Amino acid sequence: QNGSTRGHSSDSFAFRAQLCGLLRVMSESQSPRQHNDAANHASAQNGSTTHSTRTASECPYMHCIDRSRIDLDIPFVCSTTLKTHNIYICLQCGKFLHGKSPSSPAYLHSLQHADHRLFMHTDSTRVYCLPDSYQITDTQPFSDIQWLLKPHFTADQINALDSPHHSVQGILGFNPCLHRSLASANASLQCLLALPL
Repeated sequence: QNGSTRGHSSDSFAFRAQLCGLLRVMSESQSPRQHNDAANHASAQNGSTTHSTRTASECPYMHCIDRSRIDLDIPFVCSTTLKTHNIYICLQCGKFLHGKSPSSPAYLHSLQHADHRLFMHTDSTRVYCLPDSYQITDTQPFSDIQWLLKPHFTADQINALDSPHHSVQGILGFNPCLHRSLASANASLQCLLALPL
């Protein structure tokens, strides 16, 4: 009986040792991104956010931008709280959401949807990754969206608008969401705008 008890205890000890070794290997094999996510989650629970910066090449979510869903011709109003200040655009779905703190709609949106991580501020045009809470410093990958959000023209471009045979590309007509009966008037307006003056 003592031999069977000793054998059972040695088997139990070997199982515990194997289990501890497996857990240690699993914890050591965690990727740096998982460690960063865990650290950011812990800091979010403590009510603080990490304001770090990364380049676009260091961000693993650059492929999640969907330009076809971003509409900058509608009022910048949070789709959750209806607030009109401190608004961010989700670069994946185009929703306007307020804030980027751990309790904000934008932060919660990034937790609820896996690929909805990049948000652009409507005033500063800065891009942040949530819930990792870092800013993407280089603006080249977002320059087209930033220009549409905050268009700017040089003096030569403005003077060229008065040339007799110049048509402006990208002129917007009536918003089709207003009324469908405006479709014919919208088409006529677009044709007239394309004619040289």
